[in-house]
Amino acid sequence: FASFLQHQQQRKSVAMKFDPRVLLAFVALASCAAAAENVPRGEPNIVGEASNNNKNMESGVEGDDAEFWERFLGYYYTKKKKPAPTPSPTDFSLTEPPTEPPTEPPTEPPTQPPTQSPTPNPECDTEVTVVCTLPDGTPCEDAPMVDGICTVPGVPEDINVVSFLYLPAPCGTSDNDQGSEASCTDSVSPIPMGEVTISCTDGSGTAVAIETSPSTVSPGDEFVVSTTAVALPDKIECTIGDGVTVYQTNVVDVSGDVSLNLKDTFGSIRLESCDEEDCVKEVTLTYTVSNIGPVAMEVTTLSGQVINSDMVNNDEIFSLLDEVIPNPIPAGQNVTVTFNTLIDFCIGQDVTITGTVSALPDSPFPFPCFDNTTVTFTTPEPPTEPPTQPPTEPPTEPPTEPPTEP
Repeated sequence: FASFLQHQQQRKSVAMKFDPRVLLAFVALASCAAAAENVPRGEPNIVGEASNNNKNMESGVEGDDAEFWERFLGYYYTKKKKPAPTPSPTDFSLTEPPTEPPTEPPTEPPTQPPTQSPTPNPECDTEVTVVCTLPDGTPCEDAPMVDGICTVPGVPEDINVVSFLYLPAPCGTSDNDQGSEASCTDSVSPIPMGEVTISCTDGSGTAVAIETSPSTVSPGDEFVVSTTAVALPDKIECTIGDGVTVYQTNVVDVSGDVSLNLKDTFGSIRLESCDEEDCVKEVTLTYTVSNIGPVAMEVTTLSGQVINSDMVNNDEIFSLLDEVIPNPIPAGQNVTVTFNTLIDFCIGQDVTITGTVSALPDSPFPFPCFDNTTVTFTTPEPPTEPPTQPPTEPPTEPPTEPPTEP
């Protein structure tokens, strides 16, 4: 071994750094090598090395020893640099397989609670009716005929109030039986369709004071000519203008010496009444709203309309909702509402009165209910000719007494 070290120092091929364990290994191997001296040449020694007597070492060390140690050191350092993987220790413990948990019996589904009956949701039911009556309580459909006669020639009659309806029209549309006793003059044509001023004065020169009310009207409006005297003058003169420009002038004879009938027209004005004889009468419409449902209901709409076939005095749709008291209406109860309007009873026209109601019930999910009504009647048409006066019979001659004989 000493010879080997000396040889290696000379070659400087192996670093001379050993740890104690290598030195102990050398000592052990040296003992084995000494024992191997007794082994015959040519047989393998205890470390399995073959004899190699022909190899000459440059340092004079015997070939077998030098080669042996060189190979030993090379093997040692090679193994030190790349140690073999250490096998994992075998686990000989008797590991029992995990015990599976006991199988749970299937869980029965929970019993559903009984289904409650749905919350009641009552619906509403309503009804509306309308009745038309004259001021004396007479149903409108039973209104008496209006003869429409103001004066009859040869039958003097004092008139102290007349009313006219303003309907802009030229003088050529006049329709009356007064002939030359009446007159119409167009100053501006056509007459504007807006608001105008009408002023009526004494047209006979007797200086009777008369009043026009209202003095400002629009198409379809009615105005009244009256006096505080015993009667109106024989003729009244009405001027239509705007306060600056005169559009039309009309003269109407109200003396009673000539015919004067309701609905006579004089240019832009039409006669509507004379004293108590009046075609246009105020009527009362009575609406009754009934709750015929099982619960209280709140009225949300109540409206009506009067439709005349002449399309002159038509009312716009009017609302009566604010007049419904109480509101909501209890079940089984009704509410009555009234509305006043004007209807012309002189022209034989069809009159239609409508009513509409809607309401909501006092329920969790209110669904509206509706009803409507329509009433139609025909006004009587006055005769076109005045009634004929019965003929006057001549006075009866008394019987002649025969002469008395002496």
